[in-house]
Amino acid sequence: MEGVVKGREHFQEESFQQLLQVLRFDVKQDQMQIKMLSLLQEKCHQYLNSASSFYTAYEVLKSLLMSAKSQSVLLMQNVIATLTCLLIEVVHLLDNPSDALNDLIRLFAQVLSKGDESIVCLEATILMSLEEIEYHCPDLLEECNLNDIFQRFKSFSYHQSASWSLLALHYLEQGSMARKFSSRSISDQNSFAILGDLQDGSFDPKEVGKVLASFLESVCTMTVPCSVRIVEKVSNCLQKYAVSPKILSCFFFNGLKSFDVLTFQMALKLLNTFFNEVGENATDVAYSAILVLASHPCLSTVEKLLAFNWINFLQAKMTQSDLNLSAYYPVVFDSVDLTIKKLDCLSWQCLASNKKGSDTSMMLLKGSTRLQKLVHHGVGGEVAAAFYGIMFCFYARHKNRHTSEEISKLLLAVATVHVKFIPNTIDFVSAVWKHLSDKRTMPQDIIASMLKMMGSCNMSDLFENLDYYLQVLHFATELKDSDLKYIVSLLLSILQNTAVCSIGNWMKGNKILLICQGLMKQEAFQSITRLQEVLLLIGKQYADSDISDRAKFYYLLLCTLSRNKLLRVLCADSVIDSSSLSQIVQAEITSTCAPLSEPIQMLAMPIFELRRKNRMFSYDYKGVSDVCETVSHYISIVNQIKLSVNLICQVVCLKTLDSISSEVYAVTLAFFSKMTNLAVPDIFVPKMHIVEGERSCNVKVQLVCKLPIPERLLIRATLGMITGHVLASDIHPLELSFTDFFIKPEVLKSFTNIKPQKIAEHFLSSQHAADSIFPQAYSVFQLPLSWESLKKMLYSSLKDYIVADNNNCLQMLILLPEHYHLAVQFETFDRLVTVTMGTDNWIILDQGAKWLLSLT
Repeated sequence: MEGVVKGREHFQEESFQQLLQVLRFDVKQDQMQIKMLSLLQEKCHQYLNSASSFYTAYEVLKSLLMSAKSQSVLLMQNVIATLTCLLIEVVHLLDNPSDALNDLIRLFAQVLSKGDESIVCLEATILMSLEEIEYHCPDLLEECNLNDIFQRFKSFSYHQSASWSLLALHYLEQGSMARKFSSRSISDQNSFAILGDLQDGSFDPKEVGKVLASFLESVCTMTVPCSVRIVEKVSNCLQKYAVSPKILSCFFFNGLKSFDVLTFQMALKLLNTFFNEVGENATDVAYSAILVLASHPCLSTVEKLLAFNWINFLQAKMTQSDLNLSAYYPVVFDSVDLTIKKLDCLSWQCLASNKKGSDTSMMLLKGSTRLQKLVHHGVGGEVAAAFYGIMFCFYARHKNRHTSEEISKLLLAVATVHVKFIPNTIDFVSAVWKHLSDKRTMPQDIIASMLKMMGSCNMSDLFENLDYYLQVLHFATELKDSDLKYIVSLLLSILQNTAVCSIGNWMKGNKILLICQGLMKQEAFQSITRLQEVLLLIGKQYADSDISDRAKFYYLLLCTLSRNKLLRVLCADSVIDSSSLSQIVQAEITSTCAPLSEPIQMLAMPIFELRRKNRMFSYDYKGVSDVCETVSHYISIVNQIKLSVNLICQVVCLKTLDSISSEVYAVTLAFFSKMTNLAVPDIFVPKMHIVEGERSCNVKVQLVCKLPIPERLLIRATLGMITGHVLASDIHPLELSFTDFFIKPEVLKSFTNIKPQKIAEHFLSSQHAADSIFPQAYSVFQLPLSWESLKKMLYSSLKDYIVADNNNCLQMLILLPEHYHLAVQFETFDRLVTVTMGTDNWIILDQGAKWLLSLT
């Protein structure tokens, strides 16, 4: 190991000597030497392991700096930077670092004494080097003689140099400048007036203010970052020496007028430090300036959000009473984040203004008009989340009757028009009910209104959106003042007048049982007979065996247990050690607990697999009275046609277990989709004979979808044993691609005499794209395929969808669920394949383009 370390040190020393040898040569081009200097700066912590190595490099760089030509300004700047970097790196290795620094300062003075044109460019570099040394090695410059280099500066207007000002302000901030400068008159514009020994505390605040004011005179000639740094150091000096901040008034008010965010932020930082001492009515002026900045169209969203954060900060310090609240109203091009921030500021401003409840509610709702319009048009996602979030903010802050009533009306109107927002409304009401401890009756009012809306709907609409309405019924059972009899009558009407029992969806059945359980928990509930009727109906007619059995169990509890014992069983918080339900009922129950065994045993591994066999199509055109003879007639009634795809799959047994017999009963395959536009009914098999590796039976997977979007269906199988146990197992997901939804155009023969080619030409025409509700439903792009390979591929796998084929043009028509079309035209010109797509839904364009590009 020791030999490896010595070898590495020898290699580093040899590399260091080679690098210095390159720098010694008189290279005609400076690029090589600049690269070597950069390498020396990067590797100095490896090369400089002793004081002797530093002095060796110092002599080489010194000779290079003194011999450099006046035109090699970039090379000289790199040498100065390298010397500074080397000194900072080895300062802890030197016996007397102040001597080394004095030698370096004398070298800088010699460079400045040349008096040629390059000096102007080197002055800032030398000052930056001194500032860097002071930053990394505090108090080192205190022990050095800077008179030579500062005397050189006195013949120029260096008070306009940002580096000079920053270095001088750094010393003034540390209270140690007097040792480096001789005292001079303030009127001398070519030098800085230096005070007495600041470390001893013998200073006059007025004189310090004059010195700091002289630094601020040159701020307007500097770049924005330099000017901001200088103002920041001046601010620190004002606090250190207790000087009046009035000298910053000019920069403060000019900064508030600037649209540069860095300058504006510095002005606000001064306001945060000195408040109104920095200028007369500084807070009010800053507030007005922030409003102007926040509405500027050229600023980014992040900068505008920063401006509104400052508005929130200044609200507590405002002295003016008349506020322009219209400035907080969101505009068309505001992002969602900026809209939320503006409305949040508007809410706080309304609270600060102490206006009447009616005036406040009018301002808040007027400010949120843009969000209201988007939600009323059915826009969901982050827009809907922002709308409900800001409404909750308004409701929680403004505790007055007018605001509560207006928000309740607005939420109810949104949920009535778009039932998909019912879960958002339920979450809103639940948050109000659980987290706000006021006595307002908003939850009861909204839920009661939604229940009345459900009662006025026809059964077809209720069944179509049953998942949403069941959430309303379930939440209503948790409220104490709900009309429980009306809830039971609604539930019974849904079960009797819709197909929910015959379809037997497990998810819907579970929600219905949760509603029944919530009704059974209500102590004030008296309509036991109607609830028994509901449970009995589910137990007799519901197609899912698990839901039916659980409904019978609830019915048995409701009929046999007393009210007190029933509540104790249903409201169990923990589990006691009892062996059967009969013992629980007969025992003296002293705690609210009940041992409920798990009804379904979950298996860790899949026991079935679905394997595809073929596809079938189904369609429903009962709403079409006559056979279509023209394209325009067909287009006008196409929405009445319902197309769907059925996948014929084989259920294959993967593995048998000792706990599973060869015959199982009541097998249910439940499908779960993340997309709301796709619904797959559960599959029921009364009896199945399973043997490992063998096909058990064929099943039909019905894809009921509104849009043909690829999806990954999760599948869970439940099966009953002859012993009465119920097992469950997850099956490998079923992957649905875009092509799985393709329906052959020959289906059109059932309800139209029009040739498929004419329908395809209609969707491919530019006239359709101009007249369509979605003008974007038309696209043209190129495929990186040859014409011969493309035709061969299409005829091998998609022959049934080709409706026209000329020499250089091929057309396809693909029908898609629910009643959509995708017309594709391939043309060849100059060995390129151009694809034209037309459809009646713009979402299909994206899916079609991805599918065609995947063929390449």
